[in-house]
Amino acid sequence: DQYNMDIVKDAIDKTLTDFPTDNMPTSVSTSAITNKIYGSKKFIPSPSGFFQHPNLAAMEDSEYDEFIADPYKFIIEKGAPRVYENLTPEKRGMALFKASVANQYIARRTAGMNEYLAEKHQLGDAFRMMGGATAPFDYLGDNLRAFTGCLNDIRRYPEKVLEAVDAITEMEIADLARFKGMKIPSNGILFSALHMPTFMRTSDFEKFWFPSYVKYSKAINEAGLIHLMFCEDDWNRYANHLTQIPKRNVLVFEKMDPRLAKDVLGKDYVLAGFYPIINFTTLSPDEAVDEAKKNGHEVEYIKLHDKNINYCKGCRKCFETGECVFKDDDMAGISKSIKDADVIILASPVYWANVPAVIKNMFDRMSGTSMEETNTFPKPRLSGKRYILLTACSTPMPFAEIFGQTSGLKRNVKEYFKTSGISCIGAVACGNTTKCKEVPKAKFNKIKKLISKI
Repeated sequence: DQYNMDIVKDAIDKTLTDFPTDNMPTSVSTSAITNKIYGSKKFIPSPSGFFQHPNLAAMEDSEYDEFIADPYKFIIEKGAPRVYENLTPEKRGMALFKASVANQYIARRTAGMNEYLAEKHQLGDAFRMMGGATAPFDYLGDNLRAFTGCLNDIRRYPEKVLEAVDAITEMEIADLARFKGMKIPSNGILFSALHMPTFMRTSDFEKFWFPSYVKYSKAINEAGLIHLMFCEDDWNRYANHLTQIPKRNVLVFEKMDPRLAKDVLGKDYVLAGFYPIINFTTLSPDEAVDEAKKNGHEVEYIKLHDKNINYCKGCRKCFETGECVFKDDDMAGISKSIKDADVIILASPVYWANVPAVIKNMFDRMSGTSMEETNTFPKPRLSGKRYILLTACSTPMPFAEIFGQTSGLKRNVKEYFKTSGISCIGAVACGNTTKCKEVPKAKFNKIKKLISKI
């Protein structure tokens, strides 16, 4: 079925049903069919249809000079045949002909698909995909030296890498001539998937990756196209760099902090995404987030295990000032998010009759933010906010409640939020999680009901 274009529409239809969005998020581009025709070693579909991207080099480190001298010749004569078995001189003519026929077939089978699905799901179709645009350094990694090779080469042959990236940049800019004389729609885009930067040191990104990409992005705009960039993984440290990208392009983020993106980039770019790929495999916190978004709420998702949070040292200065003395970790940002929020959804497992250490540490660090010390009882500093609690443990119900597991966690969370002035909308607790592979339907419906009360 991974070669069956007849089921693509049904697959996209189900995706749009399961994952609400504002705009049509799909297009049909590189397919398993054409990769099979070319005899690809680079894109290898598994039995499930998932594409692996092996660490395969099409160019040796000793071949930089040859590539720089004539990139097109090197790719056609050496690079492509090494990763596509049917693009050797004696086979390439027939392979290219078959691929052309296959692409025409794909175009016929998918004609009008986006328009039909956009109408069915009442979605906008804001952009028209006009093709792909690989970042020059990513091209070096994806198509020539492989992931590890290009990262090693910036240490061993930095000047050669820079020359090669320059050659790729000029080659890709020259390729934009294919749009000359074409009637390009006002919403026509070139799509880039940017995956190398988060694996690079910032200094290496600034030297080897970013300058060529800015130059290429400017050329894309000069060709009359919008540049849509999918920034894979976490781009928080590159937020200010991205202000050098030409304005009014589209930045799609996977894990970037939405508030940071809005503050730094929101005035000059179209921003989208902020939904990590890994979220498709997680459970109840994501269900709650999705329900909140469906109801029109702005949502920020914070995973404490991914944050750097120092332990409270008990100095009690925060009770006087409302702020923690530590300034070198992520706690200030977390505190600000909670202070700015109207509703907090806390999702926590039960390890043993209480919140896990990372949540207890957050409570300790936020004590002064949440309450003011007086001569009698603490005075709440977060009054007017509300919370929902989601929790789970391996003890079956009702024993998880009777023997103080989920009930112990709920009691401690309630005490902290009550003292902070935060009232409870409701709580959902799941037991027997060792035998539970997904959120039980009854619990999921309760989550939806609680979200509707926000």
